Amino acid sequence: MWRAFLSGLDMSSTLNSFFGALVLNAGNKYIVDVLVDACRIDYHSIKPLERMKASMLHGRTQLKSKEQSQAKEPPRLQAQPELRNRPLAHMRDKSLGKEAQQPRRAVKNAARKGTASFPTLNLFSLEGKTALVTGASSGLGREIAIGMAMAGASVALIGRTLKPLLDISTDLAEKGYISLAVRADISKSQEVQSAIKTVVDQFGKIDVLVNNARTTWRSPITAFDEEQYDRVVNVNMKGTFLCLKYVGIEMLKRGGGSIINVGSSAGQNGMANSIAYCASKGGVAMLTKAAAVEWARLGIRVNAIMPGTFKTPLLEACMVQEANYAETIMRKHPIGRFGELEEIVGICIYLASDNSKFMTGGLIPIDGGLNAQ
Repeated sequence: MWRAFLSGLDMSSTLNSFFGALVLNAGNKYIVDVLVDACRIDYHSIKPLERMKASMLHGRTQLKSKEQSQAKEPPRLQAQPELRNRPLAHMRDKSLGKEAQQPRRAVKNAARKGTASFPTLNLFSLEGKTALVTGASSGLGREIAIGMAMAGASVALIGRTLKPLLDISTDLAEKGYISLAVRADISKSQEVQSAIKTVVDQFGKIDVLVNNARTTWRSPITAFDEEQYDRVVNVNMKGTFLCLKYVGIEMLKRGGGSIINVGSSAGQNGMANSIAYCASKGGVAMLTKAAAVEWARLGIRVNAIMPGTFKTPLLEACMVQEANYAETIMRKHPIGRFGELEEIVGICIYLASDNSKFMTGGLIPIDGGLNAQ
């Protein structure tokens, strides 16, 4: 229609340049091609061209003749169902009908009919992977472990108390998921090594490590008990290091993996009466960065999530120690509430999946805006 209409026009040089500039500003390359063919517009005669270049679709910096564009145009779709891994931006062949000429509608309709496949979404699957989650008996660790099992991973549940781990493992088995409960104190090297050996013997490999086990103690600095300080640092920082080290050895044997350290917003922002917790979680942040740099070219990705305050047993313990703790901390969160356990799962599945293969060394806040202040 465009060609039939425009081919009959006899445009002056001035109008030719003006109309060409107008089309350039619209940024529709297909219409540009048609106008060039029908009106014989000379691109070099369009004075506003330099100003219009910036507005071309997809950041095009120069215009080409119709013949050049057609020669380099990506292959068009040959059949409507074959949408997978095909270019969508140039579906203009009239023989394919309206659906093929409108990429967004084509993909939407194909998805409804079940004829389209989206490989990027499949990358979130953890099928065939083995994930080891520490501190898995309750709170964030329990939620992360269950979420990874539901995403398809075989999950090793690590914790200091065996019974709750067995209960979770039994529940997962009843729902058809694969898991293994292993007791270990991650602050002790021998127990960490023994637990990792058990997991590797059972599943053959470890693809994902979630360093979640943590503890805390609240006290003013001047009254802070040294034994409590050592306990918090040993679990939070040394335990993270030990799991990082010995799981890293297994990952290096097999060419890589993903390690997710659970840090804290307290590792980036100071908190009163929490010197050991803040110090240990700050250490976790730097363990993450150091390991990410060292292993980046060896196939191991290391990232940390930095949660704000979630509704966990750790929060309950703090509330026992300080009556007004919950109210005080909640006021610091711009979002005005504490995190729900299930809100931690999605980011962990993303970091464990192949969708995050270009991501390492990140400290990712999940804190209701706490770190944005």
